Amino acid sequence: MLIMKGLGLKFMNKKHFISAVIATALFVYGGAGWAQALSSGQAPSSAQIEMFKQLPASQQEALAKQYGIDLGALKNSGNAQPNFNQEVISNDRQPLSDLDLDLDLDRDDEELQDLMLGLNPLFDLLEEEPAVLEPFGYELFKNAPTSFMPAVDIPIPSEYIMGPGDNIIVQLYGKENASHALTINREGEIQFPNLGPVVVAGLNFTEVKALIADTIEEQMIGVRASVTMGALRSIRIFILGAAELPGSYTVNSLSTMTNALFASGGISEMGSLRNIQLKRGGQLITRLDLYDLLLKGDTSGDARLLPGDVIFVPHIGKTVGVKGEVRRPAIYELNAEKTSQEVIALAGGFLPTAYPQASRIERINDRGDRTLVDVNLKSQQGKNALIKDADIIDVVSVLDTVENVVLIEGHVKRPGGLAWRKGLYFSDTVQGASALLPNPDLNAALLIRELQPTRQLEVEFINPGKAFANPHSSDDPLLGARDRIIIFDYSTDRIEILEEIVESIGVQANQYQRRQLASVNGNVRFPGEYPLPVNASAG
Repeated sequence: MLIMKGLGLKFMNKKHFISAVIATALFVYGGAGWAQALSSGQAPSSAQIEMFKQLPASQQEALAKQYGIDLGALKNSGNAQPNFNQEVISNDRQPLSDLDLDLDLDRDDEELQDLMLGLNPLFDLLEEEPAVLEPFGYELFKNAPTSFMPAVDIPIPSEYIMGPGDNIIVQLYGKENASHALTINREGEIQFPNLGPVVVAGLNFTEVKALIADTIEEQMIGVRASVTMGALRSIRIFILGAAELPGSYTVNSLSTMTNALFASGGISEMGSLRNIQLKRGGQLITRLDLYDLLLKGDTSGDARLLPGDVIFVPHIGKTVGVKGEVRRPAIYELNAEKTSQEVIALAGGFLPTAYPQASRIERINDRGDRTLVDVNLKSQQGKNALIKDADIIDVVSVLDTVENVVLIEGHVKRPGGLAWRKGLYFSDTVQGASALLPNPDLNAALLIRELQPTRQLEVEFINPGKAFANPHSSDDPLLGARDRIIIFDYSTDRIEILEEIVESIGVQANQYQRRQLASVNGNVRFPGEYPLPVNASAG
């Protein structure tokens, strides 16, 4: 956000900034001084007249019309005062937005930038928003706080511990057929008809099935039993620490640590995803690392909960950021990871466009200064580089430029790049007039070369007709890597096509080298400024 302290204005984007620049300019040069002079019936001062003359013509006309100024007299009178129509002068102020000015603030950002500020690179920097790294894993809990509640219609695990509130269905068959739904009471017993209480609390489901079946077989001759699980009890657990909503929760007795975390809204960004603790009776039972679930799909550490369990989420530990050409740019919490290779593995590895040999680590040194450390993440030394808390690993990309190509542009059927090889001639890339669009100019084409090592541009003239007629001759130039060929027609304005090249050649001129440009005017089809080919004549 850019702040202009003098005006007390804040601009959230470039369009607002440019709009305010226009408004400020009109206020300083037109609205303030002129409105004050005109509303008081006084003629503006010489300084105000000079300011007025510096405004664009369209704005001069608008202000002259607004305040009844004789614009012609003003322009022709030098220091003479203009003739004012006193009838149109009033003390009523009019908002700038009501003036009929050609501001067109609805133009897009690029057009406004070119209009007001040219190609000032400062405003490109203002536009750029640095990539923001987000902490990894916390989005798991967003927008779905109950999506991981356990299903109640799945088979009960054999190790499930029975407790008060659980419902058991006993189906009798044989000499007697009956079905009984029995609920474990607070004493941990089920009251079985004709048999009395049977203590089952604290036993797992497999042990309860065997106990009931044996009891019925012993006491009810000729009767056998099938034992299944009915409704499950609810249990109360606690989620404390850096959870999103810490507190006491009632969950299903099949719930695991992750089920409970989802039910509570998840973990806040200052909480750890890698050291979630399950405590029972004041003792640490296990630790859960959610990265195992997120990155490996491993749920082995997701322990089942018992009544009174406490899930404690400590604050986040050491963190490292990974940005650039990796599959998951983010901020990662460290557990046992110590080297750059292990951290890159957390980020999913390199993208195909990565260039790890030129990577760097942003680090805060012992003096509290931010520093950069160059590291080759392809070398063994770079892979084993130790990572510190708050480091940011930046994996750069390969260059956007394409090497060993020849670029063909203009009036051709298949514009674009071709692979360069030694011994490649112009006629090998544009294979005759049949490769051109209708109505080509076979007398003039341009070859733009990059001179090494300065990479300055040099332009050569090509006669395509002669090159096609005499392949691999002096009329058919031998091409180099990164050469550009421009084919013309007889209708397209060549000045527009060559605008970028003309600008580049003009910039590379210095006190030792004059501008390699020529102005062509008079009775020609396309007058203007052209690059000067090293092998061309005025004819």
